[in-house]
Amino acid sequence: MKKITLLLLGLVAAAASSFAQCDTKTLITSSQTEYFGPDGKSETKPEKVVIELTKTHIKVTHENDELNGDIKEMKCDWPQAFKNGKTNFRTTLFEDNGDSRNVNITIEAKDGKTTVMVEFIGAQDRKLRLTADQFEVIK
Repeated sequence: MKKITLLLLGLVAAAASSFAQCDTKTLITSSQTEYFGPDGKSETKPEKVVIELTKTHIKVTHENDELNGDIKEMKCDWPQAFKNGKTNFRTTLFEDNGDSRNVNITIEAKDGKTTVMVEFIGAQDRKLRLTADQFEVIK
């Protein structure tokens, strides 16, 4: 009985940790972007990108450009909070000048290494990937 109780407590703690991951405000900083062409080949460019993410909103600062969007259809699964897991969502990112882009975004961590994949909806084969230099929780 003791083992079952300990197992249940462990599962509840893991579930709470995973839920907390999805509800926290996070900041992801990257210093390079990998752009994928229609042929699948990629080109990496050094550029600073900062992503500020909450459960309902995303703000992307890229050099002197800022994009904002409301998050739709978020799926969040983090068995090991902030180290191993995945978040997927759709959004429309709006620039200050009114231009917009519909995108699918996947944030994934494996063994503590976090990547962000952005797939442009309606722009066949247009993708980019960021590797996080820093991933932090904002309180």
